[in-house]
Amino acid sequence: MPKSQIIKDIVEDKESIEKSMTRLYVLAKDIKNGQIELWAKQELEGYQNTNDVPDYRKFTSDMIRYSGINGNFQVNGAALPAGVIDAEHYEQIRKVVICDGLSIVSEFTSNDSSPRKDLSWMASEISNNTKGQISCSSIEQIIPQTFFKKIISEVKNIMITILCELEKEYGNLDGLVIDVSKIEPMVVEDNNNRINRAVFNISIPEKKEPLFLKVTWNIVVPIIAAIAGAIISAVVIKIFGL
Repeated sequence: MPKSQIIKDIVEDKESIEKSMTRLYVLAKDIKNGQIELWAKQELEGYQNTNDVPDYRKFTSDMIRYSGINGNFQVNGAALPAGVIDAEHYEQIRKVVICDGLSIVSEFTSNDSSPRKDLSWMASEISNNTKGQISCSSIEQIIPQTFFKKIISEVKNIMITILCELEKEYGNLDGLVIDVSKIEPMVVEDNNNRINRAVFNISIPEKKEPLFLKVTWNIVVPIIAAIAGAIISAVVIKIFGL
C-alpha cells in the first residue's frame, strides 16, 4: 500500500488534480524526467498543438442541435439531421479534441449543463443543402460532461501509476524532493526510461555496448585468460615435476 500522502490525496480526492499535478511536475524535475515534465506541463497549461493531444482527450459527439425554421415550423434546440451536412465535413465536425488545461476540464465536470461549441457558421451550408427548407439561427454541438470526467479519471490513473513507481524507487515522496545526488546517473536514467515505457508506451531503444567493449570481453579477455591458464599450468608442472 502506498505510504506517500500525495498518492492517498489523489485516490481519496482530498486535493485538486491541478495541485497534485504541480507536485508531480516538481518531482519530475528532480529526477530530470523530461517526458513526465512535459506531460504535466501540458496537462496544467493545455495543449497548444492538437497533434500532441493524447488519445484519452479525443472523442466524437453527434449531438448537434439547432434553432431556426424547418419548413413552416419554428424549432428550438432540435436535433440537426446528419444528412444535411456534407459527409466529409460532418466527420470532421463530430471529432472532439479537448485541449484545455486541467483547471478548465475540472470546472466542466461540475457545471450544471454540458458545454457547447458554436457551429452557427454552418447555417449557409445547411440552407443550401436543404434548398432553404432548414434555416438556422443558431447551431450548437453539445460536449457531454462524461468526456471531461473521463479525462480526469485517466489523468489520475496515470499520476498514481507514476507516483507509485517513484515511491518504489526513491521512498516517501511527501517532502516533494527526490535527492538523486548519491545515485548513479545511469540508474536514474534507467528508472526514467522504464517508467516512461510503462506509462506512456514509449519505445526507448536499449543502449548498445560500444564495439571495443564487445571485442574486449568476447575475444581479448578469453585469449588472455587462456594464455594465463597455460602459463600457470606450465609453472605448476615445472615446480612439482608433474
